[in-house]
Amino acid sequence: MAKKKKKKKEKKKPINGMITVLKAADWMDISPRQVRNLIHQGVVPAKKVGRDFLINGLSLARVPDRKPGPKPGSKHGQDDKTP
Repeated sequence: MAKKKKKKKEKKKPINGMITVLKAADWMDISPRQVRNLIHQGVVPAKKVGRDFLINGLSLARVPDRKPGPKPGSKHGQDDKTP
């Protein structure tokens, strides 16, 4: 009886230059949640595929540069120094 060969799991490649929210977040140096917020606000155009969003990599170049937000646990711009 011949054994069936298992197919190697192929890495998912971007579809026509489309990238995931995680890749976009890494590229923009922001969190995936922030990327999703930008998608919902209409700043970053994306297509919903199943439960995920796919973003055209070229459209990210058109998104204005954003200043990073405060680090988690910070007091939103307040100095730790007391007067």
